[in-house]
Amino acid sequence: MKNSENMYRTFENDLTIINRKAASSPVEFIHETEREYRKSLVEAARFLEQRTGSIRIVMMAGPSSSGKTTTAKVLMGILREMGIHSIDVSLDDFYKTRENSPTLSDGRPDFESPDALDIPQIGRCLMDLIEHHRGDLPIFDFSTHRPSVKRRHIELPEHSVVIVEGLHALNPVITQGLPENGLLRVYLSVKQGIKEGERERISPNDVRFLRRLVRDHRFRDSSPEKTLELWPDVMAGEYKYIKPFRPIADFNINTFHSYELCVLKEPALALLKELSKHQRQNNTWLHTLEELIQKITPLPASMVPESSILKEFIG
Repeated sequence: MKNSENMYRTFENDLTIINRKAASSPVEFIHETEREYRKSLVEAARFLEQRTGSIRIVMMAGPSSSGKTTTAKVLMGILREMGIHSIDVSLDDFYKTRENSPTLSDGRPDFESPDALDIPQIGRCLMDLIEHHRGDLPIFDFSTHRPSVKRRHIELPEHSVVIVEGLHALNPVITQGLPENGLLRVYLSVKQGIKEGERERISPNDVRFLRRLVRDHRFRDSSPEKTLELWPDVMAGEYKYIKPFRPIADFNINTFHSYELCVLKEPALALLKELSKHQRQNNTWLHTLEELIQKITPLPASMVPESSILKEFIG
């Protein structure tokens, strides 16, 4: 089964309508968006339900800040409601140490490359889960950028589903050796930006940048300057290592949420303003982005449901 990369659910993305809904009926607006997003995952879950026992692994890929981690957990919840046991595995736990990572032309570590992962170990661990229904998986400590001495021991009931999420989950170098008929490939990304009239003013990549800006500051102790500095490498890595594999996905899922910039507005603006005055004056993109975000009606983060993927970015 292959789903065209152009087949995905779309959401309201007109600025005027978003502002009107946020001002007049914010609770309904949020719940409507969340219901529609969940439908995309229910479709994938029903596909899995029909093939329980044959499809053993869901490979869930997508570029940075697409919502992979939380989407995997939402899918697990839907499968649980269907009586299907599942676990999630993050490819981030298979990173190599900094000194063993590939490097860019200037000598900096290239953490966007699939070669930054311990690919042989990924294959061994996934095959253990498929063949023996158990395994000991690594846990990566990002504070030291080294694998933890602890391991994650997993015991799987019969007919369980393993959801593997990560930037490179669709890359054939990751899936080589795994049983082809036992895989379901899912590609996540923000596929819509914000339109003003007929013109797209905030692109899908802009939305992901704002998600990452807020998330990295809140959860990864990263300054807005650092996030901005890394963004060109992140984008270059996506076009080289991630986006070429969109066409092989069985399901393409749009993770854009119509109300998300209403919620991200205040923290994102605060972080953009923290960027040095020199950077903002000489970066037309950032200046324009800041002006556009100012036009969006804000909503408090407290209105976001606990099950929303947006919690991955705002907490």
